[in-house]
Amino acid sequence: MVVVDHGEGLKSLYAHMGQIQVGVGNEVNSDTVLGKVGLTGRTTGAHVHVELYDNNIAVDPAKILPD
Repeated sequence: MVVVDHGEGLKSLYAHMGQIQVGVGNEVNSDTVLGKVGLTGRTTGAHVHVELYDNNIAVDPAKILPD
């Protein structure tokens, strides 16, 4: 699992990756590859699990991420 702290209380979490390519304390930007899609957990297909938090309150990613 990778958690990115975007500042001002916004954090994003990425899980079920087949390979993680960043480490604790790494600075990342929109061009940084965090990891590769995987088949971990109880799944029927490759995917990445995404969660967004605003001041530790879960936010629906569909309301923030572009189409």
